[in-house]
Amino acid sequence: MGHISRYPFIAHYQGAPTDHIVHLINGTPRHEGVGRTFWFRPTTSALAEVPAIDHEHSALFHAVTQDRQDLAVQAVVTYRFSNPALVSQHFDFNIYPVAKDHQPNGPRQVAKLIEQLAQSITTHVIANLPLAEALHSGISRVHTALVEQLSQQTRLSDAGISIYDVRVLSLRPTPEVEKALQTPLRERLQAEADRALYTRRAQAVEQEQRISENEAAAKLELARRRKEIIAQEAANERLQAEEKAASSLIAARGAAEATEVSENARAAALRLIGQAEADNERERLAAYNAISPEILRSLALRELAANLPAIGQLNLTPDMLSTALGQLVATSKE
Repeated sequence: MGHISRYPFIAHYQGAPTDHIVHLINGTPRHEGVGRTFWFRPTTSALAEVPAIDHEHSALFHAVTQDRQDLAVQAVVTYRFSNPALVSQHFDFNIYPVAKDHQPNGPRQVAKLIEQLAQSITTHVIANLPLAEALHSGISRVHTALVEQLSQQTRLSDAGISIYDVRVLSLRPTPEVEKALQTPLRERLQAEADRALYTRRAQAVEQEQRISENEAAAKLELARRRKEIIAQEAANERLQAEEKAASSLIAARGAAEATEVSENARAAALRLIGQAEADNERERLAAYNAISPEILRSLALRELAANLPAIGQLNLTPDMLSTALGQLVATSKE
């Protein structure tokens, strides 16, 4: 907003770069533009300051559908004062002369006018739509209608106001209707969530079952391997025992064969010795056959005497001596 400095009989205006000033002297434009600076006489001058920036007005109003359902519509309208001099003639943008503590009411008047026009257009569009269709495509239809019809409003164009942008932010029913409309979707979403939960639980159970089966299979495989190891160890022990028994058998057979060979050799030696002794005995007996019995008796006595124990004292009777001498004489005669 521009600044006015007052002096005796004269005043000075220092304009801002965002405000369009209109200076009238006795109803005739004298200065007009953005950021203007000039001197003026307070007694003959009138000043109106119109913002040169874009304005955004957020409007919230209600409309009734074809089936008598209330909808809350929120829209944002962007507008600009394309002809500030014309705007200053239709709305209150006066800054001099004004009463004490006066604030220009023009911006609120323009915003209210735009909101009323937007509500009128929106109400007409919504009134021809049932609730379901309004909720489905109402935002796009209201946006199209506002863009087309606000720019064609003679009330705005005649006042030097141009509409640059329209945005429809929401179109919502009453909380009770919205909750009722959301119930099927909420139930469907809850059903899907429950289904997903059950699916996850089933997958978890299946995963646990698969893990249990894998653990059981691993235990069975471990038991099978242990059985194979035990069987292999038993086979190894059995093989070692068989090999040890075979070695013992071979050793026993070797010892038996060695004993048999030794016994055979011994038996053969004994047979040879016996044969030799038998031959000697046979030859001796053959020699004895050629000797007379008396000589044999003498030899026998001699042998017997050689084998008898020592005799300390021998007593010979006359009978024994006469008999022995007789036999001896008889033998020598022969």
